[in-house]
Amino acid sequence: MSPHRGTPVVLALAGSLAAPASAAEGTLQILPTGFAELWAEHGLSLGLLTHIWQLQNFWGLILLFAVLAPLLHRFIFAPLVEILEERDRRIVGARERAAQLAAEAEQLLGRYDAAVRETRERANAARKGEAERARTASHERVAAAREAAEAHTRAGRQEVKQALANAQPELRTEAQALAAEIASRLLGRELA
Repeated sequence: MSPHRGTPVVLALAGSLAAPASAAEGTLQILPTGFAELWAEHGLSLGLLTHIWQLQNFWGLILLFAVLAPLLHRFIFAPLVEILEERDRRIVGARERAAQLAAEAEQLLGRYDAAVRETRERANAARKGEAERARTASHERVAAAREAAEAHTRAGRQEVKQALANAQPELRTEAQALAAEIASRLLGRELA
């Protein structure tokens, strides 16, 4: 059956199943009014289906069910079940993929945290090393400056001592001359 001829058949079957059944005295009408005309418009013959649908007893309904059940199963229920199973497979696959991606993300996050922690530790160690080197260099400069100041102070003291040592004989001579002059002024005469 081509897709164009099958579409009206499926629509007609769906319409007949959706239409309410009506019962008059002594009859049971399952097909809606105008159903035969609808089939005739599409060039279809009701044939056996028309006779079965017009049966007014329980066995006709059973036979109708036996004919329609495999058709409905083949054209409606089986594809629908297949679609639902495919959807379930995709959902399960998507969940598995999401779990896998979450695990990978957790692993990457762990590696990132470890790298950050390691980098931070190296930076702290480098900073401490630089601070220690700067402290050592500062102490060395202070010690060198202190040594230079002490050397300068020693040199100044040595210079003062040397100047004092050089000035002492001269000061003695001047002190003796000054003492003699003071004594001669006090005595009023010159001392020999």
